[in-house]
Amino acid sequence: MACVFLPAVAPFPVPFKPFVIAQGVFQVPLGTFVVGTFVGRGCLFFFEGFLGARYGAAAKQFVMNQKLVSLAIALALVVLFFLIRRVPIFRGEGHSQRD
Repeated sequence: MACVFLPAVAPFPVPFKPFVIAQGVFQVPLGTFVVGTFVGRGCLFFFEGFLGARYGAAAKQFVMNQKLVSLAIALALVVLFFLIRRVPIFRGEGHSQRD
């Protein structure tokens, strides 16, 4: 689900359509795709709406100035997800048991 959720919450400089196409190519299950996209885009639009309602035009300027920070956070989340899924020590396989 993270492979669908993370691109869906990525800020707008990150194009979403290539991720949608890739999910089709890699045959992501329809339920996972729909739920991940709905939740991810819902979070993104809620956050942007909240900032707009709370701070007005200043929020737009803030978001536009923080593009690199947003991209760095999204990249860090992808790397963290990869490490958790692939590195054996994070999955509990790197420990040996002693009798």
